[in-house]
Amino acid sequence: MIQLFFLRLRALRAFLGLVRDPTQTDLVFKLDGAFRKTYSNEQIRELIPALSQPDFLKLHADRSNPRLDLEQLRKMPERSFGRAVANFLDQRGFNANEFPMVGMEDPVDFLISRMRQSHDLWHVLGEYETNVEDELALQAFTFAQLRAPLSPLIVAAGLVHIIANRPTDAIAAFEGIVEGWNRGNQCKSLVAFRWENEWETDLETIRQRLELPPRSIQSTSAKKSFIAVQERRSAEAL
Repeated sequence: MIQLFFLRLRALRAFLGLVRDPTQTDLVFKLDGAFRKTYSNEQIRELIPALSQPDFLKLHADRSNPRLDLEQLRKMPERSFGRAVANFLDQRGFNANEFPMVGMEDPVDFLISRMRQSHDLWHVLGEYETNVEDELALQAFTFAQLRAPLSPLIVAAGLVHIIANRPTDAIAAFEGIVEGWNRGNQCKSLVAFRWENEWETDLETIRQRLELPPRSIQSTSAKKSFIAVQERRSAEAL
């Protein structure tokens, strides 16, 4: 009982830290770790139906979760999924394998590792940027796909942060979250999607195959960034 209390206290601290600064990825891992230890594997399987999907069980049996080879992805065809992933990582200076893995043998640990490895790939597939609003929209998309409790906690922390610091952006952020939830429900399951076999496939072909609806809502941060780029280009042209 005492151990459970301290685990939940650790989770609360991580949650409040995300309210202060939603960009702190290490707090997401702390929150995830605290909840992972709070529930048994049986409880987690009840919470996350994806763990029982035949395609996921086959994926786990194959222990398929290869590390990303950024140098190889840069060599993929121009409109391919692999090249889009390489461009996404290069443009933001991201490490292709920066997220810590938690294991391969246990199905729950394998799913967590697989999802961490796939996070940036879902950004690319879903056309999500890395600003706070788009991260929340992607978490709503992820919750629709997995039903894992971590995602709504991240969304809640991010929304509180926006309301407290940028209240005029709250409605647009919420609209993006709703759209992310709807897109995640409409899209075919990505849990067992073998992205490692699709690097050379055209990105739009993959989206169509997965029946992933296009985005109709652009975040406020993305709009501001676009306007800033356009203004800078106009200034340079003068």
